[in-house]
Amino acid sequence: MAALQPKALLVVTDTTQGMEFGIDAHVWTLGAKFEGLHSISAGLHLLTFAPGGVAGREGVWIQCVDGGVHRQRWDVQNECLSTKVLTDAQRESLEAAARAGALTLAPYPPNHARVWAAVASSIDVATLQRCNLQLDEAFGPGGIDGERGEREPRWTPVDRDAMRRRRGDVDATSFHGPDASLRLTATAAPSLLMKELALAFVVFLALGSLEALKQWQRLVRLFCACDSLMADEPRLFDGLASLLTAQLALAPEDFFRDALGRDEDVLRAALLDFFANAADKPMLATAADGLLAFAQERFGLWAGHASAAALVAARAHETGDDGAQEIDLRRYVRPGEDLQMCAARLIEAGGEGYGEAVAFLEALAA
Repeated sequence: MAALQPKALLVVTDTTQGMEFGIDAHVWTLGAKFEGLHSISAGLHLLTFAPGGVAGREGVWIQCVDGGVHRQRWDVQNECLSTKVLTDAQRESLEAAARAGALTLAPYPPNHARVWAAVASSIDVATLQRCNLQLDEAFGPGGIDGERGEREPRWTPVDRDAMRRRRGDVDATSFHGPDASLRLTATAAPSLLMKELALAFVVFLALGSLEALKQWQRLVRLFCACDSLMADEPRLFDGLASLLTAQLALAPEDFFRDALGRDEDVLRAALLDFFANAADKPMLATAADGLLAFAQERFGLWAGHASAAALVAARAHETGDDGAQEIDLRRYVRPGEDLQMCAARLIEAGGEGYGEAVAFLEALAA
């Protein structure tokens, strides 16, 4: 093989034939001669692995530089990729061999760099660290039913209990209402949470992490419901539309019909929120129309509507202006409360009537 200089090289030693190995959600079953990859773009990349016969994948984030050589070794004892088990002499020898073209290096998947950049370019080392991940350290997909290990992501809590703790002295109706802007900004800087949204998706995609999927769904729903924040930061939400388009392009065409994608129908409701909140914001019209056109073509959703604004207008006509009144909260009302005050109290309490209260406020805002 000719000497390899451009872009980054990845050398992986001591792998076993038949084990699963991947980079950036592209996976192979390794042959006997595999020694790494060449032509890797600069930046963060996610390696995944699963030894033969072992269920479940684990991952390692690495950072590549143009012209650099990144080295990993399969640690048979711990069944993971590691950089710590290589001696200095071994690293220097491997780097020289890689640069000289003396190793059997496969090409980075053709045309995959563009796909990876579209879904992961916003992720940085600080985002990894915020979520309990470190460069060159193996991690798992996350526990099931609340079980947690040391080497797995820690996502920012955005459930209703966490939101109740963050409200402080803010009026409950405003904080827990259909506009999620106050809830989002009380959680963290929107730009940080957008990066976490991107990270959660790629961890779900690459490792099949159910916990990461749930976090991605929660954050997408939270962002798409931020009416006032959309007006204040249209560029952020223009980026969200592009990111969602790139992410959903990697989902199967039956994503909104199969059991996994249908779970609580979170994404369909979130997209409708995005369209509704973008409808009166001219700077987001192109982003909303592009996202709708993609959803129509890829998934067959909301066919026949020429624009997001047309879809929103049609839905308003179908449901009428008094949709909120069809959700009966009267049995929960306390003396001195109107329906909006009652809904805010029920959401803050998080118990009986929570679902009806959320539906009431969402219908009221539609």
